[in-house]
Parts: sequence; C-alpha cells; structure tokens
Amino acid sequence: MIIRILAILGLFFSFSFGDLASEIEKKIATSGISKDNISISIKETGTNGKKLIGLHEYTSRTPASVMKIPTTLSALLELGEGFRWKTEFYSDGSIDNGILNGNLFIKGGGDPALCTEDVKNIVSKLKLVGLKAIKGNIIIDRNYFEPSEKRSAYFDENPYSPYNALPDAMMFNQNTTTLSINGDCIDCEVDDKSFDIENDINSNSNRCDWPKVKIIDSVRPKVIISGNIAQKCGTKKITKIVSKSYLTFYHSFRENLAKNSINFDGRLVIGRVSSESRKIFTHYSKSLLEIVGETNKDSNNLFARQIFLTLGAEMFESPSNLDKSRKAVYQTLQKNGINGTDMLKIENGSGLSRTAKASTIVFEEMLELAYAKFGHKWLNALSIAGIDGTIKTRFPSDLRNRVWMKTGTVKNVKNIAGYVKSNDGKLYTVVIFVNDSRAHTVGFKLENEIIKLLANNGSEYVDDYVEYEKDSVVTKTVSSGNYFIQVGSFASNSSASLERKLKNLDYDYKVVTSGNVKKVLVGPYATKENASKNLYDLREQINPEAFIVTF
Repeated sequence: MIIRILAILGLFFSFSFGDLASEIEKKIATSGISKDNISISIKETGTNGKKLIGLHEYTSRTPASVMKIPTTLSALLELGEGFRWKTEFYSDGSIDNGILNGNLFIKGGGDPALCTEDVKNIVSKLKLVGLKAIKGNIIIDRNYFEPSEKRSAYFDENPYSPYNALPDAMMFNQNTTTLSINGDCIDCEVDDKSFDIENDINSNSNRCDWPKVKIIDSVRPKVIISGNIAQKCGTKKITKIVSKSYLTFYHSFRENLAKNSINFDGRLVIGRVSSESRKIFTHYSKSLLEIVGETNKDSNNLFARQIFLTLGAEMFESPSNLDKSRKAVYQTLQKNGINGTDMLKIENGSGLSRTAKASTIVFEEMLELAYAKFGHKWLNALSIAGIDGTIKTRFPSDLRNRVWMKTGTVKNVKNIAGYVKSNDGKLYTVVIFVNDSRAHTVGFKLENEIIKLLANNGSEYVDDYVEYEKDSVVTKTVSSGNYFIQVGSFASNSSASLERKLKNLDYDYKVVTSGNVKKVLVGPYATKENASKNLYDLREQINPEAFIVTF
C-alpha cells in the first residue's frame, strides 16, 4: 500500500528522460485537452521494460470497450485457448426404427457464435444417426446462464441495434434477425414465427429509399417496414434485435427438421434436461481463441458478455450470473499476478456500461501478462493496423502490422490499449484513456499522434494519410463496386462535419442526393464481404447504425 501511495504521488504527471518522451509530452501539452482528463501508461514491453510515460495512471475513468481485455484475457487464462462451448442434445425415450418416442432436450451451453449454418449441420447429423420423427416435445434448457426474458440492454437510443443484444445460454445468430427487402418482398433468414411483419412498402415508386423500420416490442413483437422502394432497387438487408434468441433457434431448428424429412408435431417447452435422459450427441463451437479474436477485433459486445458469463459458469457452477462472473475475472487475474484489480470495476464484461471504471495502470499490467503468456497469439487476437478490426484504416500505411490494439468508445470517451512496434524493433505496451467532451475528435487525434511517434522513434511521420487530411476534394475513389456503407442521412447541408471526419480517417466516400435527403456513403466495395470488413470500424468510429447498401 505504501508503494501504491508513493506511485500515485509520483506519477500524476511524470515523464522519463529522452527525446521520445519529450515529443509525446509536447503533444499532450498542445492537444487542447486538459491533462486532468487524460490517463496514459506507456512502457517497453517485458518484465524489465523501461517505463516511458505515466500520466494519471491511478485515476479511475470510464474504460468503454477496452474492458473486453480483462474479460477475454481471464477466459484464456482460466479456460485455455482450446476451450469450446457445447450445445448438447438428449432424449428421454427410446429411438426405434428412427422414431424418437419421447422428448428431445437441447441444452444451451452459451456458444456465442451458434448460427443458421450450425443448425443445418446439427439437423444433418440427426438425420445421419437415423432420426426420422420426434414424437415428444422439444425442450430447451437455458440454465447455463440465469435466464432472462429481456431482448435488449437498452443502453442508448438504439435499443434494437445488434450491439445492444443481451446474452443467453441458448444464443443464436447473435440474438438478431436479418430481413432481406426487395421491392415489396420481405424475406427472413429464418422462418421465425415468433414475431409479425407488417409490410407498408410502396413498390410502385421510382425511388430507392432505405427502408424505415419500426419495432413494436411486446410479448409478440411486430416489425413495420415502410418506404418508397421500387423493384429495381435491389435487395437491402436490415439486421435488428426483434425476437429472443432461443425462439429464433427453435424455429430454425424446426424448419430444418422439415427440410430433412424429420417429422415433428410437438411444441416448444422451456425447461431442464431430465435426469432420465441420455445424450445423443454434442455440437462444439469454434475455439475460445478464435472467439476472443472476433470479440476484440470487431468489439463485439455480445460475444464479450457470453464469454464473461461462461467464465462464471465454469468457475462457480451454472447458472452463471454477473456477480459470479465478476468474481471469476477478479480471482483469475489476482492468481495470475495482477495487483491492480482494486482499480477495476466491471459491470458486464463488455464495456457497454456507464458504471464500469478502471485505471490505465491495471490495463498495463494485464497487457504485460497477456503478452508474457500468449505472445503473438494474443497480439493477433487484437485489431491489427492495416489488417482488420476497428483500427484497420486508422493509421498510415507504414504502421501496417505494427500496431495491435483494443479500442473503446462511448459518449465523451475515446480509449485505446495494446502494443506498438517501433522502427528499431522495440515493442511498447500502450494504454491511453481520454474521457473528455472532445474525446472523439481531439482525443482521437492525440492518440494517433502518440502512437505514430512511438512507431517512428519520436519522429513526425507525414504520408498520404496526413496530406489527405488537408485535401479539399470531396470524394476520393480508389476502387470500384456496387457496395457501400451508409453512415449518415441528412435533410440539409448538415453533413459537413461528418464529411470532415471521414476525410480525417482517410475513408473513401460519396454523397448521394435522393429528393431532399443527402446520404453519405463510404466505399465503393467490390463485394459485400469487403464492405463487411469495414462495417464494425465505421460503427465504432462514425455511427453505430451504419449499414451496407447497394447502388
């Protein structure tokens, strides 16, 4: 405790000697953001690595999505990188001549990535074992986590956006529904009978508006889709939180039973696997390491929450809940030598929270531990500059494959934590928290400048990225294709600030006018897959409601 107090007194604003530290100090001093709203911890990576900078390291701040670091690191430490989630299938009756004379139990094991393709494979396996009919009911056991009937976290004004999805032991399609709209034709990826669709589309129009979606949340939800959408407009896809994941799973499962000529006339029951039942087979998920990579690179809140609750279930028995999971993370970090867990206040493990708090010094500790334990496996599970995830397009081309980061963004918060490799091969552990009303603009710029200084040994680096920030050209197109990401829609010339931000982030874009509406579109992209790679970046950096469109 004496050491901690001395550290707090000594490191409120301390810089080590050297040109690099001096250059970073200048950037902070001239940033325009009060030092009181900035915390920084930077050191050479490794047990004996030299401390470069410590600024307000012990100050508690809002971490946002960098909180996924303790969640994913704890899971890797405790469960192992090869851990796989299980979805288990049981029966309480005999199977005679392909007929199951009893109930089929499905025990959800919290698999974050269970999806439509998995259900197709599962039903194919049931057919391969000779199943032709189920005479009982389908009973889904959701008790690996404490069951909830809520659909959304309601964190903000976009309750039906995918990032607001809540966890479930019987997770499916990330608790979302995808609707494909072509003229007045609306198709659902799953024949989900748990909600209603009201089609108010005007397909006789010559316009190609983006569909308007209204969701009436009730026991049986209703989705109302309207807009002027001609048949020539092509297919537009909308993904929203509509139903509950276990209901969508059930309807997908039942749909695939029918497609495979497996007869089922029973009903859905929510319950527990009976003690008399026997296991038929187990479906295994991707490995934990793969899921951790997807979680951190794309800042997937739902995946983080599923991992968080899984850790609680595995360490303290199911059903898991938030209290068990918080305890699991703290205990795992403590037994692996993290001393600063008292400076880590976790709510749900994802960072989508207004009560979560942390200091940069504890993140420095965790990043040091992660690299020592997992090396480049851990680095590659973070977003990589120029390659993937939320920082794919954030830095100049010379930093490609030299910056590995987890970003965190909520209102008035812009944080980044990870590693930077310098020109001379040094690896730095970097944690920067900016909690300020100008965090998304000035704070974002400051973080980028510090990281570029570290990468270039204290030298300023100027390339097309910086020059483009000064460019007055409205549209910069270097590729071709029909896919775009819509990041804004405006009724006037109020898109100017968004366009400036896109220029500063070096995104190619164009502005399309439709009637009195201006739409700002990033792209073009040759394929939907290419557009998808930037979608999460744009949702975090520009607009959480960004979506893919075709023109």
